[in-house]
Amino acid sequence: MEKKTEFVSFWGDTVDCKELFIGIISSVFVSYAAFYGGKVYLSTHFASMGKNLIAGYSLFLGLVAAVVVAVIIARFFKPKRIFHEDECHFDQEKFIQEYDLDLEQEALHLKNSAPEIIEELKQLGLYSIFAEKEK
Repeated sequence: MEKKTEFVSFWGDTVDCKELFIGIISSVFVSYAAFYGGKVYLSTHFASMGKNLIAGYSLFLGLVAAVVVAVIIARFFKPKRIFHEDECHFDQEKFIQEYDLDLEQEALHLKNSAPEIIEELKQLGLYSIFAEKEK
């Protein structure tokens, strides 16, 4: 029996509902515990401090805990991005027209380019457009 996972789109990423729920619940509990624990600690050890200052520091501890938990959860639960890659036809003439390219000028720039740029152009399938004009 195959396990069916439900996904939801959240802030531009696709995530597992169960992982999102775990992240939210753990963040709420840990940040509240840091807030309350900080309030109790500061009240008992720094009784001379004002109530407003104790509340402010406690709130700050709760926020720091929430950020720490968010970073930890982000490390454990990666987004489940879905990529659809289709075979498509690349129209070189349309590409040249759309970007208003001067192939001779681009070939000149390509001669002085770093090897990393040339390699990336080859990976993208764009190098062959300019390589013809280099010769």
